[in-house]
Formats: sequence, structure tokens, C-alpha cells
Amino acid sequence: MTLRASTLSDPLRSFDINLLVAFDALMLTRSVTRAAEQLHVSQSAVSHMLNRLRQALSDPLLVKRGNRMLATARAEELHAGLRDGLAQVRKSLQRSEPFHPRTSSREFVIYAPEYFEALLLPRLLDRMRPVAPNIRFKIEMSLDELPVDEMARGTIDAIITVRLEQPEPRGLDLAVLCVDRYVGLIRRGHPFSGKAVTLKQYVSFSHVIPYAVVSHRSRVDDWLLRQQVVPSIVHRCMSYISAVGVLQSTNHMMVLPLQVAEFIARGFDLRVISLPGDFTPFELCYLTHPNAQFDPAKQWLKSAIFEVARDLRPGAVVARQESCAGKIDKN
Repeated sequence: MTLRASTLSDPLRSFDINLLVAFDALMLTRSVTRAAEQLHVSQSAVSHMLNRLRQALSDPLLVKRGNRMLATARAEELHAGLRDGLAQVRKSLQRSEPFHPRTSSREFVIYAPEYFEALLLPRLLDRMRPVAPNIRFKIEMSLDELPVDEMARGTIDAIITVRLEQPEPRGLDLAVLCVDRYVGLIRRGHPFSGKAVTLKQYVSFSHVIPYAVVSHRSRVDDWLLRQQVVPSIVHRCMSYISAVGVLQSTNHMMVLPLQVAEFIARGFDLRVISLPGDFTPFELCYLTHPNAQFDPAKQWLKSAIFEVARDLRPGAVVARQESCAGKIDKN
């Protein structure tokens, strides 16, 4: 029997695949202790696996610096190609079970901004009551970066985020969920009594920024840079609601999407004013990992969210996506 050279040179023939699982945990946690907790093994076992990885790959991989472990260039390169592969293997090994919304008690984890929580989540919960009464939703938000790794591992089911000027993260599928227009929100009794502002008037206002979305620079910031104007920002708030108190007692303006602005204005005696006509649009995007196509539950979730987004009254234009045109499955 003759073995081909490609078979003899296959690096997996002499490699313990379990080490790759440990390597993934170490790269995600950058900690032997937390990796051991994630893998449900002892710290010494993880340290031993790390030493074996270093010997097998002839690279230190992770080097301790103070309280952190820093990855080498080789480790970063290896992990970039490994994480999606491990996610697919995990998915393949899972037992495929039918998804029935009416009887399922699954909890969907969604990474989403306040716009989704304020406008779309209440509609989604109302729609789910008769067709999926036991489905639960957990909304998470981080101001640092999009959780691409968690998407690959399946611990987050979907990312809903405001589109920024920088390129979208690689390895994720994007669909525009809805498009809204930005408006200004000011208190009633504000010295400015008009219904719309020019660019020059806009710049004269002092501004409250309601929240940061992943990046300290938004599409609004980039649009203003192109106009060669810099507004006066006096306060940054963590949410729309925390900014309301500031607006009620000052002459500041807050820029936010029309649908949310009208919702807040009705309850807090504030007033909506129009911005310059060519002001940058607000786009809400739905991001999924490619492995979501193999999960009927995630496909159902996507269709459900796009359906409730289509119910937004005129003012926010909902994107029409062929892949999301189906109705919610009520079976």
C-alpha cells in the first residue's frame, strides 16, 4: 500500500484536536484561570495544554505581561482561521431538533441598541404572545466592539446595530433592517421657536449626545466633518432617557432618529425640529453569522424582527430584503 505525500504531511495526523479547543478558550479569555473555568478543567491542565501547543507550533503563542496575556502574531493568525472552523464543527456535532415557536422556551440573545429596545422590542413581544408565548429575549449592549467571536460560537443569536462609516466586520452577513431620519429634540419654551434649523443654526446649538454606538465617531460626526463644522458637545449620556432630564432644564439639543424622538417628545413635553435636508440618514442593520442559516430558530427570529420592523408607521422606511420577506411561522 502506498500513501500519498499529502497524507503523510497532514499536520492533523499528529495533532491533538482537543488542544485547539483549549487554544480557542485561551485566546478568547486571555487567561489560564478563565479558560479553565470555561473548559471545566483545572488551571494546571490548561497550562499543560498551552505548553503542548507551544511545542507543537514552535511559538510562545501567549505571553504574560502584568495581569494579562498578550497573543503573538502567530497566535492571532492561527485563531483568525480557527474560530469559524470550530464553530462549524460544534454546530455539526449538535443534534438537530425541530424548532416550534409555539412550544419552544428558547432564550434568544440579541446585541442591540436602545432604538431596538424602545421601538421594536415592545412590538416583537406583543406579536410573540399568541404565537410563541414561552420565547424569551435577552438584550445585551457593549460600547467597545461588536461581539463577532460570540456570534461565531453561537452565544449571541443576532447583532442589531447602527451603521457606521467604517467597514462592517468581516465574516458576518448584513441586511438593513430599517432607515429613519435624524431630527433634533429640544424643550418646549426653548428660545428657538422654528420648526427646522439650517446648518448654521444647527452649529449654534449646544448638544447632548445620547449614547455611543461601538465607535466614538458616528455617521452624524462624519457628515458634520464633511460640512466642515464642529458642534459644541456639552454632555454625553448613556441613554435617551438619561438625556431627557438635561434637555428639560437646558437649551441644549439632542439629535436622534425621528421615531424615537416622537416617542420621547410625547411623554416628556419636548419638541421635535427638522434638521438640514441632506443630513445623513439613520440606518439600523441586522447582522448574523453564516452558520445561522443552519439554525431554523435563528431564521425564524430574523423573519419575526423584520416583520415587526415593517409595522413601523411612515417616518421610518423599512428595508425590503428578499431573504426576510417571509411571515412569522406560527407552527
